[in-house]
Amino acid sequence: MENTISQFKQTLKQLDREYILLSSLPSTKIHFKFLGKFEGREVIWNTQIIALKHSSNQPLANFPMDKNSYLEIESAEKISNRESELMLCVGLPIEIITTPVLQKTMIMIQNYKRLRRGRHIFGEV
Repeated sequence: MENTISQFKQTLKQLDREYILLSSLPSTKIHFKFLGKFEGREVIWNTQIIALKHSSNQPLANFPMDKNSYLEIESAEKISNRESELMLCVGLPIEIITTPVLQKTMIMIQNYKRLRRGRHIFGEV
């Protein structure tokens, strides 16, 4: 686990970035990875953000769609072989995802201390 996180930190340092973007911006659905904490340990968040106001969007992973803003962390059963990396899906009530939206979402996740597995609704669309 530590080796994977160390490698990811080295990659971020080489790129002089806080995250690795795996799709292009702006978009209605993005995929990126960044470092954060979960349950007291450092993890790599393998993240997708979905613009919920764009009707054609479907999640990149096996996350169901929702009309409300949500944050979903994959269940423990799905991650037993990837302890250092967690899938995270965030649905936001917006039309398009831009760099500032990505950065604000990343900061929100990094600063939120009580993250739990599962889907958490946090607003109405």
